[in-house]
Amino acid sequence: MKRTRLSIIIHPFISILVISLVTAGVLFFIENNVASEPPINYSDQDNLFIFFVTILWTYFTLIIALGIPCLLMEFFEVKQIFRAIIYGVIAIVCMFLPTILKEYNWSFIFVTIAFFIIDVLSMKRNTNTN
Repeated sequence: MKRTRLSIIIHPFISILVISLVTAGVLFFIENNVASEPPINYSDQDNLFIFFVTILWTYFTLIIALGIPCLLMEFFEVKQIFRAIIYGVIAIVCMFLPTILKEYNWSFIFVTIAFFIIDVLSMKRNTNTN
């Protein structure tokens, strides 16, 4: 079964949505439960709104950082080893940019590794069916 253009385009966006949900959940848990004294006590509705905004902020950050390069690499059919190098460079550069993940030290590298693993598994699944 050959990959359609739609599946090539949708794959990174769905993967990044799942990664954004997990990342936002982890960040939200860390901020609410691990911190000794939360600076402000929010209501449940405010917490839900903050969680939703965190998901959106993380999602759009990752779309720009990982989704667009993934689509470009799919278009130019870049090999896996070069993809790994490119994702590594992207992760290192994004660690120093002022994003939501900057204050969590190495978290952008972990997110990039998770996206790369999903990308590799998706490519292997699609090449095995051809």
